[in-house]
Amino acid sequence: MEIIDTLMGVDVNTISIILNGEQIIGSPNTNITQIGNGYRIRYTSPERLLGQINVIIDAADMKNPPNVMPTETYYFI
Repeated sequence: MEIIDTLMGVDVNTISIILNGEQIIGSPNTNITQIGNGYRIRYTSPERLLGQINVIIDAADMKNPPNVMPTETYYFI
């Protein structure tokens, strides 16, 4: 997934991705790469994910005070 802000750029310290109730940012299974005005995040689950997969994403830009994105919520079955 990519999180991008075309004006100020994304503050990497504000990125939060919760997968089935667990924060995956900071996990050894998560890779964050800076791109343009944002970041590409790749997560490889250490185990097979079964059933409904819930994802919650939050982030803010580099502006002072920051613009905070509305929380994005997804689920996969």
